Amino acid sequence: MSKVAEAVEIFNNRRRFYKSIDVRISAVKQEDSWYNVRTRILLSCEKTTDVIERKIDVGNFMILFENISADNFPTLLETIDRDAMEVDGTKIKFFADQPHDLSLEDWYRKNSDRAIERWGIDWRLWTYSSGK
Repeated sequence: MSKVAEAVEIFNNRRRFYKSIDVRISAVKQEDSWYNVRTRILLSCEKTTDVIERKIDVGNFMILFENISADNFPTLLETIDRDAMEVDGTKIKFFADQPHDLSLEDWYRKNSDRAIERWGIDWRLWTYSSGK
């Protein structure tokens, strides 16, 4: 099973808890293309606001915020895994055509002590990351 499929399966098993996704993307522009520097995707129990905002936009650097329905989570992961997505009219490349593997770090979910140690919270935690 691919890591995207595994992440989607975990999401689907807990779907009733989530209403929206907060996506924050920092990106830099090189030549005529925008490239992801860091992205945070946070599932939330809060109602969807459908807000898209450029928090910072200074020439060749920007930070985008988008709040969308949690129903979009599987599509969002698949889009990022394919390399690019569009936010607020800007196409952002995530892996710059380099080999990559969107992965799920699952060791936290088996032991809440590790989540306490790493993140300072006392419940099990699922984290997703990308590796090149």
